[in-house]
Amino acid sequence: MAEQIGTINHDINQSGNLKLWKFFAHLSSLAMLILIPYANIWGPLIVWKNKQKEYPELESDIKDEINFQITIDIILTIMFIGIIVLQMFISDIWGLYVIIPLFILMAIIFFVDVFLVVSKCMSIYQSGEYSPYPFSIPFWK
Repeated sequence: MAEQIGTINHDINQSGNLKLWKFFAHLSSLAMLILIPYANIWGPLIVWKNKQKEYPELESDIKDEINFQITIDIILTIMFIGIIVLQMFISDIWGLYVIIPLFILMAIIFFVDVFLVVSKCMSIYQSGEYSPYPFSIPFWK
């Protein structure tokens, strides 16, 4: 009887720690807020590399997180390069009518990314359940 109680407590503790590491894996993608390029990919990757043997269940969540962050980074990088190219070729006032909306769109994408990451963290923290990110390209399967 005591052995059963011990295994039940261990299972509850193990699932609680798994939920906590899922939470930290998603929260670590907010490392992009310290303005280090592509830190939003490195954060979940470091969590997964350190905990992959202890919690193999983390793999699918972190792969989905990294795929979403890679998709966002590709979109933002293409837009940034587009702004630089447009700035080189369009130097008059009409260039501002193109460049300013692109900056605004980049900011909106950035804030949507932050909002989705925070909402995923909150849902994992409250219920432990996970739902996939929208519009992410599956680079890493």
